[in-house]
Amino acid sequence: MSSNSDLTAFADAAPAASTKGASLAERFDPYFSPVWQDASGGAAMSWLSNEALSRLGTEGLVKQRAQGKHHYQSAEEALAALPFRPKWQKALGAINLFQTLTAQQLAAITDNPDVMYERSVTLDALFIAGLIQRGGFSLWQNRLRTDRTPELLRIHPRAHKIDLSHLLYQDWLGVSAGAFKTRGHNWDRHNLLTTELCLRVAELCPTIPLVLGEALADLARYADPKHPPARERMADGVLLREDGLRILIETTVGGVSSALTAKFDTYTSMLTNDRSDSVTVLFLSAQSSDLYTGVSRRQTLCRIIGSVIAGLHGRTREKVARHIAVADWRDWFPEPGTLHRSFRSLTATVPTGPTSDRWQPVDLADPMSTPMHPSDPSLAIDMETTLTNAANLYGIPHWQRGTVDPDPLIRYLMARAGLPETLLFDPVTGDLTERPPPVPGRPHRKTWAKIKKTVGPSPRVLSERWAAAYRTSKHASDTGRR
Repeated sequence: MSSNSDLTAFADAAPAASTKGASLAERFDPYFSPVWQDASGGAAMSWLSNEALSRLGTEGLVKQRAQGKHHYQSAEEALAALPFRPKWQKALGAINLFQTLTAQQLAAITDNPDVMYERSVTLDALFIAGLIQRGGFSLWQNRLRTDRTPELLRIHPRAHKIDLSHLLYQDWLGVSAGAFKTRGHNWDRHNLLTTELCLRVAELCPTIPLVLGEALADLARYADPKHPPARERMADGVLLREDGLRILIETTVGGVSSALTAKFDTYTSMLTNDRSDSVTVLFLSAQSSDLYTGVSRRQTLCRIIGSVIAGLHGRTREKVARHIAVADWRDWFPEPGTLHRSFRSLTATVPTGPTSDRWQPVDLADPMSTPMHPSDPSLAIDMETTLTNAANLYGIPHWQRGTVDPDPLIRYLMARAGLPETLLFDPVTGDLTERPPPVPGRPHRKTWAKIKKTVGPSPRVLSERWAAAYRTSKHASDTGRR
């Protein structure tokens, strides 16, 4: 049992600079909320894409909303404006990275409270463009919905088929993280819990400077290059500690499935061959609060992991045991709106003890409690480079991005080509233009001086001028040698 001195109210723990309406104390709680109708961990959810909504509207099965002055008429029109809308890009990047979010979680990650409003221009545009799906809880056919009922968002399963080549490379990388991922849509509660955990870690754990969602949690990315996983598998999220330890999150909300059992074998092989000693797997039990007994799900996980560990020998057994941890959601959040002090250090248990007392507590967020011992020092993780690269991802929490300096290579090439650092271009043709595409129903209020700070040159335009600059430079060099 936790004493009162170990507990802190969310309102007292939340960072002072939290986004209004999306702070830790204000956000929808995906664990304790009673909206989940299926206590086994599923939920009665409704999801819609723009094309499905259009078909339902044509058949007269749904009410057509009145179009506001910022409403985009077509996917092409919304996509054409995307390069000029940094807030849209950040929202799309977060939805892609974390796969499933509430609007409040999205607001907290992007520091954009506008996405919490029903008529959010940002979400309307991404929805009409076919990049995201919007969902909600089926509360008696939505007749019982209130302003506090959260809207849910997820990346569209066909988002990867949409051409975004009119974006700057930096913006394309920021929104897609290299590629749109469309897996993990089957369990909404599971996905929301993982997103909320990552967000709370980013807010409250100072030794975790970076959190990543499922889109960047493929195991091949973290396995030893000489021993990649035999099959493509994904963790649910990743926490990166300040010394380079990568904590892979496996959230379990139902029974131990065959897929999860297969992952045990994958993780065992992965940890055995990890020469950098920089990966730890955290199995987080988050069974429904209605069915919570305190030990059942956690005991099942510990029993299975214990049997796997028992089949290993010598140093392999010791190494794998140090890097497989188990925790329960209520260890860290015992009651609605409360935080246990063990969360800030990510206290969990690992099977490193003797048979009579196998599971021992460790602090995963503390480098002194769980140090790394790479067998090859050259494989040590360079966190400075990692954080610099990650700052280009629009989907990570905004306070973890910091200030991103433009790529010095791009600045150099543009200077060689005689181009200013920012140019405006037509997002469809790539031709230079003097003003942005119009927002429906709204006159041009932004001046060129403001617009050019937020947009950049077309990749096609840049490539043509870079090629010309290279030819000119090479010709001058050849002439000098002669």
